[in-house]
Amino acid sequence: MKWRRAGKRDLSQLLNFILPHEWRAVPYTSRLRRQGKAAFPEALEASVLVYKDGSDIQGTMMLTSAGLLLPVFTPARGQSQAIPPGPFPGWKDLALRLYSVMGPIDEVGWLDGVLPLRASVSIDYHLMIQNRDSFSNARRESFPYPAGLVVRTAYPRDLAALLPLQIRYELEEVVINREGHNEQTCRQNLKRSLHQQLVLMAELNGKVVAKAGTNARGFTADQVGGVFTVEDVRNSGIAFRVMEELLRWIFAQKSTVCLFVKKNNLPALSLYGKLGFREADGYRISYFKA
Repeated sequence: MKWRRAGKRDLSQLLNFILPHEWRAVPYTSRLRRQGKAAFPEALEASVLVYKDGSDIQGTMMLTSAGLLLPVFTPARGQSQAIPPGPFPGWKDLALRLYSVMGPIDEVGWLDGVLPLRASVSIDYHLMIQNRDSFSNARRESFPYPAGLVVRTAYPRDLAALLPLQIRYELEEVVINREGHNEQTCRQNLKRSLHQQLVLMAELNGKVVAKAGTNARGFTADQVGGVFTVEDVRNSGIAFRVMEELLRWIFAQKSTVCLFVKKNNLPALSLYGKLGFREADGYRISYFKA
């Protein structure tokens, strides 16, 4: 067994390895899609390694230009296929480039033990999934939504209206060092999402009060993130309404939706449970330059 850089001939086999359990790796597979077709990212965007036993792929890793390392080793928790052993492969300038590792907890845990540098912070999550059939057949509670609530698709022209919610979401759920939060970077990321992702927003009497959207779009699965409701209208069913509508949009195209949520975020866990999500694996993000 050995690690090597992936070539064009590996693409079909790589997809066959990942797609049966794509919900574990949507941030990875989303970077293999170009205008709806399968292709490796450009060299300046990311580099891809594969781990092979003979002719069979046993694992893969992608390192993006932003320093995000995405591992995909085991198909699913409880499977007999083991995480690849042995030393971490040599990767030029890794110590300078690596910002974070993100993925299922078994893969990230293995990397935390073999990387040539140590994470400054690691956060564990529940990885939850929902599929089209269970969503379509589920009986969900009926909530009396506030009068004047409108849920609609968000467009690039909504950037200014959504930016305050995005900033508050990042400060509450994402950033490790609040003092290092960069509003301009937040704006650019939101602008990119409004162009590339599916984002829904809720307005109550003309005021933007909630948002939710995809943050990675794969071949058969989408990953949801950025779910946020302003404090003064929480527990009123608005987040449920936005998420339910978002799932309808996604399931018109994809068969599976996944998301990861902090283990102590009880309101979010309750919301996702009501929407039919189930815990399918653990998830971890390890930061090296927090």
